[in-house]
Amino acid sequence: MKDIERKVAIQTLVAVAIENYAEGFRLRHEGEIDNPNGVINMKVHNVFIEALGEDIQYYAALVRSFDSSLGNMIERLAISIARLSFSVRQNVEGPLSSEQTRTIAELLEAYKSRDKTPNVQDYQVLRTSTVVAHETRRHESDYYLIDNEQKEMHNFIETPICMGAERLKNPKHPTQKPVKVLEHIVKLASKPGDLVFDPFMGVGSTGIAALNLERRFVGVEIDEDYFNAADIRLKQQISQLQFQLQDEF
Repeated sequence: MKDIERKVAIQTLVAVAIENYAEGFRLRHEGEIDNPNGVINMKVHNVFIEALGEDIQYYAALVRSFDSSLGNMIERLAISIARLSFSVRQNVEGPLSSEQTRTIAELLEAYKSRDKTPNVQDYQVLRTSTVVAHETRRHESDYYLIDNEQKEMHNFIETPICMGAERLKNPKHPTQKPVKVLEHIVKLASKPGDLVFDPFMGVGSTGIAALNLERRFVGVEIDEDYFNAADIRLKQQISQLQFQLQDEF
């Protein structure tokens, strides 16, 4: 599918999904106002919502219903968009021997008990299994995206954890992502010159990845300490990239 065709298809999918969701949400909840077993009335009598008082009880229930149903709609929309370029699967399957199954179980137990630190090298033994007899095993999991053209699976990114000089100590964000991971995602989802928007940017790692890949960036962060840290990082990265550009010429 050409880029222009894909763009039009995505715009159509988004417009239709939002319109259908809004109308369906309105009709469903208006039709259930007098139904004691309806979604809103059931949520209204939730002990936590009930404790808020009658003034905001119905509003709180409506927001809870909106929050959950909106998430489901966005997930379905994302799958529809992904299917324009990828084969979307929710399971993996393949031949696995009893020896390999036992090895995996032992590794997971060692990780759980902290006797061993996860390492990709731990699984190389699975490639050298001498057992011939295999069974087909199937694992249900999250979504797997397989490139229709390259037949490349994009659900797994091998990278070190965020550590060393890259890991901010003050402030220390609990979920700071490695820039390498974010660069992979930004590269898949955009082109040079595109605008990358991160509404929960934390300490700005997505912005660093975007700048490294010649994308523009806009970020939003509610925590002032994280925002200031991101601001400093992004300005330093811009200066470094500008210096590198001047050095090339």
